[in-house]
Amino acid sequence: MSEKYVRYIRFVEHDVLPNLKNVAESFYSKDGRMEPRYAANMGRLREHRVELVWLTAWAGCLAAKLKATGQVDADCSRGAFKFDTVADTAIC
Repeated sequence: MSEKYVRYIRFVEHDVLPNLKNVAESFYSKDGRMEPRYAANMGRLREHRVELVWLTAWAGCLAAKLKATGQVDADCSRGAFKFDTVADTAIC
């Protein structure tokens, strides 16, 4: 995750932020579509957001297990953790 995030941040710092004053000319083609490199960057942002949601749920699982039992069992190992089985309370 960290390598993807660094790539995303570098692109934002070097290509997005310097062009904020010229949004229409910098980010969109003449036909109104977002330029492919900026669209790809938005895709990386969406991927990063999904990973953060998963990591937050996993952290909730770990914290809940530690609080309840004082130890973490195999259910909360990174490989065994299933995001889709997590309840709203993020307890696995």
